[in-house]
Amino acid sequence: MTHLWLMPYERLKSPQGSSTSFLPLFSRSRRKVEEGEKKDFWLLPFARGTAPGESYHGVLPFYFSSSDQDHLHKTFNLLWPLFRREVTKSPSGEVLEYKRRFLIFSESKDEDGTRVFRLLGIPIVERTK
Repeated sequence: MTHLWLMPYERLKSPQGSSTSFLPLFSRSRRKVEEGEKKDFWLLPFARGTAPGESYHGVLPFYFSSSDQDHLHKTFNLLWPLFRREVTKSPSGEVLEYKRRFLIFSESKDEDGTRVFRLLGIPIVERTK
């Protein structure tokens, strides 16, 4: 394993992976995981990463998006914390649960079909199947 640290530069290399950083603007890493390889890349404001079964990308703080390999679970943020959407679907495409937030309003649906509308995090309307 080799490790070089000359502030703000860092370089690390080992049998498990490698990383290079120039803080706080740039970071690149690769790590071996059981299912394959996890890669992360940050060049502020751009971010991108992949791992077995998942990926993410974004231009921070404007948007950030992530999803699993089969696109069954997706998350999307726009001008965080102003808007956020998270959706989980079944393999057949049916929406199992979702969560949305816009400013002070939020809405969620659970797997049992319960929908809750909130204002400032306080439930104001709840609908059950």
